Amino acid sequence: MKKVLIFSTAYLPLTGGAEVATKELTDRMGEFEFDLITARIDKKLPRQEVVGRVNVHRIGFGFAFDKFLLPVLGLPIALRLHSENKYSLAWAIMASQAGVLAVLFSKIVKVKLLTTLQEGDEESHLKRYAFGSLLLFRLFIRPFHRFAIKKSDRLHVISDYLKARALESGAKMPIAVIPNGVDLTRFSKAISEPEKQNLLSSLGISYGEKVVLSVSRLERKNAIDVLVRSMEFVSAKCVIVGTGSEEEMIKKLILDLDIRDKVILAGNIRNEDIVSYYAIADVFARPSRSEGQGISFIEAMATGVPIVATKVGGIPDFLTDKETGIFCEVDNAKDLGEKIEELLINKELHKHISENAIKLVKAKYGWDKIALHIDDLFNRTITG
Repeated sequence: MKKVLIFSTAYLPLTGGAEVATKELTDRMGEFEFDLITARIDKKLPRQEVVGRVNVHRIGFGFAFDKFLLPVLGLPIALRLHSENKYSLAWAIMASQAGVLAVLFSKIVKVKLLTTLQEGDEESHLKRYAFGSLLLFRLFIRPFHRFAIKKSDRLHVISDYLKARALESGAKMPIAVIPNGVDLTRFSKAISEPEKQNLLSSLGISYGEKVVLSVSRLERKNAIDVLVRSMEFVSAKCVIVGTGSEEEMIKKLILDLDIRDKVILAGNIRNEDIVSYYAIADVFARPSRSEGQGISFIEAMATGVPIVATKVGGIPDFLTDKETGIFCEVDNAKDLGEKIEELLINKELHKHISENAIKLVKAKYGWDKIALHIDDLFNRTITG
């Protein structure tokens, strides 16, 4: 059986779209065995454990700074693991600190490197990796990001937008565009009416009230501040699932606008509970300022919840206006509110978009089908 060493700056239970995608894919790729090296980041996390089909090795002391130590502390661990397992492929999850480690490893042991690009943040947002300084990011972080891309043997990107960004960063190798997906069995599961009522009641929402849902990190790129402002123009309750660096700003904005009765911050929830939140939603909205792809949009579409989104990044790959969703303008709360309200009022449009979205997701975004494409990409990288 072929063995793959994965390099990821963070990993489950520290979740994001990239980490969830990695688990969904590795669970389905029985032709391969997987080890994974990641930063420990949290002292509560064990240094080694099995997650799904992946043997996870966490490096560092249990602090956020571990991610910056990963290229140095992780290399001897990677070399030791290779001496024991003789990997056929190195797989970097994003061109981050782990991507740099993956390049060093692959060049030393002479195995092919596949790098997956998922992050759609603009540079103005990526400066958070350089103490908030865009200048420091461009001087010290961006060169390593481009190094991790340029030194890969192949790239896998989840949207045409990220392919264009890779080319702008100097990528010369083959690039495969394969999106992230959803578990169709899980997201097509019916939720009982009592379950819906219990969840609505726990959120302080009356049964029958319209619900606008957003599942999102509370970061500038996702423009949750715009969503909150849009609720002045919407006759519904808004439930926002997720946390992030802008949480306190969002809470203050809700107070300043005096819409505490309309906006509910649900915080982080268990991944297994997310289907119930989609089940109570009438519309899903996230007015992103930038986006690699956005797995939450695909999850909403899989459950038949019409989406409102901006025409940025990888979103146009799956959103056709008035067919599989509705576009709104970037940083325009009034326009967003009007588009949400249109879906709440126009039942025919709501049904049309819902049905088309489900068809699209079933045809293109099931994890089983995507795993077959990644399996083929692995083999082409190893032999190519």
